[in-house]
Amino acid sequence: MEGLWGLGLGLVETGLALAIFFVLVRRGWPGEDDDCIARDDCHCERIRPGGIKQPSNTWSNLAFVVVGMLILYSTGGARAVSGNPIATVSFYPISYGLLVISLGLGSMFFHASMKKWGSIVDNLVMYWFLSFVVLYDIYRVLDASNLGMFILIFLFLNVALAAVRFLNEGSERYVFPVLFLWLIIIEILISTGAFGDIGLAREFLPWLVLEVVTFAVAFGIWLLSGTGKPLCRPDSWIQGHAVWQILGALAAGFLYLNLLAESLS
Repeated sequence: MEGLWGLGLGLVETGLALAIFFVLVRRGWPGEDDDCIARDDCHCERIRPGGIKQPSNTWSNLAFVVVGMLILYSTGGARAVSGNPIATVSFYPISYGLLVISLGLGSMFFHASMKKWGSIVDNLVMYWFLSFVVLYDIYRVLDASNLGMFILIFLFLNVALAAVRFLNEGSERYVFPVLFLWLIIIEILISTGAFGDIGLAREFLPWLVLEVVTFAVAFGIWLLSGTGKPLCRPDSWIQGHAVWQILGALAAGFLYLNLLAESLS
């Protein structure tokens, strides 16, 4: 039943977001255009007339929704590892699945609208996801178990990150890489046993390697397919940024499997 409960929450989140999405499509996406339009640097895909400004970059985000739904459905599976919170405490896997879905939905609002507020929504949900995993890993290293404190720290951290985003235009170019770098570093340190004998073990193979390799390939495609870059084809329905998003969804799935496979010594 737990898997159906998590899946139900994912369906509610997605249904509400898509209802708002299509209402805004019909209203012509009110709000100020994103600065990328003036710079002619909106992730390569040519902005089209109509309600969906960048179709490929918009609909490819459904990969995050699919991966998130699979994670939520899987939360009803057997709990093989006692003491692993993401395998035993429902809050963690359900929150993770909902955040993966949010990654896709937030990006859809941005690429469909090309509005400044859409960019902010996209940035904030990335902060939510990355800060959640970084904080979870820190909790595991410290062997902390206070769920209420986890939630309070997560909320406080994201209020601070939101304030930075609103007060410092362009800060997302630095905050996102820093959060992601922290995530990768702490994942590798845990897998190498760098924190000493804390009774916590994760393996490089297969999930961590798949996660890092998939994201590395995705990031390379993202770099090469930006506006004016070698792989940029503005009128193509196959967009490098769309491929980046699909691979990013897979990487999020591999990260979840890596967390789930944690063993305790």
